[in-house]
Amino acid sequence: MCFTSGDTELLHWNSDNKHLLRLPVDKSDEHEDALTCVDVLPELGLYVTGDHEGLIKVWNLQKQLIREIKFVEPVNSVIFLNKKGDIIVGHSGNLNRLNASEYMDSKMLIKTQQYESFIAEGQVIDENFFRDILNKPPSKLSLALPRHDLQSSKTLVPPVDIAEASRAEENISKQSKKKMVFNQ
Repeated sequence: MCFTSGDTELLHWNSDNKHLLRLPVDKSDEHEDALTCVDVLPELGLYVTGDHEGLIKVWNLQKQLIREIKFVEPVNSVIFLNKKGDIIVGHSGNLNRLNASEYMDSKMLIKTQQYESFIAEGQVIDENFFRDILNKPPSKLSLALPRHDLQSSKTLVPPVDIAEASRAEENISKQSKKKMVFNQ
């Protein structure tokens, strides 16, 4: 939590045992500007924070700074995308994705591999999703599917000649005008 005094405290509520844990803060790693957003990834024990200066910081549960990343614009929102630790950052109408491999060390990346089986659930579709689909071999169509029988479609309407239809409308319009003149 960020207080008006400028102090930052990170409080972690453990819903299992109903304990509120106050995490110590190393003042040298704190954000200098007010926080705008925070998210937690309990599976990996990570927090991510963002501020008006355009900084996002990734922390562990011991409130140790893991990585600091600077954006040009103020950061409006941060959220962990999945259990691997990928992060979506919202800033000035833009969204950026930070892959876990861009900010985690090798020990943390090994820990994330146990969660990869959960990624398909709630997966955000991006260009990699489509690339994977396009690289798959084509599916074979089943011969059990009924084919369309063109012989049964005997009530086809021939296509309309637009120019001919337009001339016919003009003739009808001229004839109706002549009738109106004679009737007066």
